[in-house]
Parts: sequence; C-alpha cells; structure tokens
Amino acid sequence: MERYLDAGAGSCLFAQLPLARIVESALRHFDGKRYSLGAFSVMPNHVHALVQPLAPLTRSQLVHSWKSYTARELQRTGAIHGQVWQDEGFDR
Repeated sequence: MERYLDAGAGSCLFAQLPLARIVESALRHFDGKRYSLGAFSVMPNHVHALVQPLAPLTRSQLVHSWKSYTARELQRTGAIHGQVWQDEGFDR
C-alpha cells in the first residue's frame, strides 16, 4: 500500500503547490508549542510527519486538529468538496 501511495496513485491534491503549502503551514504552526515537529513530507496524495506531541495533547488529538483545520482550508479554496482525509492514521 505504501508503494502505491508513494507512486502518486489516487487523488493527488497536494501536487498543487498552493494546496500543499496549506498543509505545510498547518504542520509548522504549533511546532514547539503543542508538539515537536521533526521531518515531514507533503506527498502528492498523503503526508508523512515525524512528530512528538507535548503533554497533555495526544497524537490522535493532534492529527485530528491538523485534519480538521486543513480540510476546512482546502475546501475554502474550492479545490475540493467533501471529505479530504481518511479517518485513520498510520502510526509507527
């Protein structure tokens, strides 16, 4: 599945630089305040991020806030309508 995603299959919303920058900006926004952000990569159809939430925030709450905010912003651009992100995350 990861090779499939990394190959750019499916919807490639973030291949559009202005849309990828919305996600990048959201990832950087609370770095050092709500979490420590390591490396990240906004791929054409998904995002990789190394992040350590700062207490009391959990990883689940953090990812939810990113997804909620970026979905609203992406929909506001008119580039996408309806669901932006899948419900689950992939945590390792």
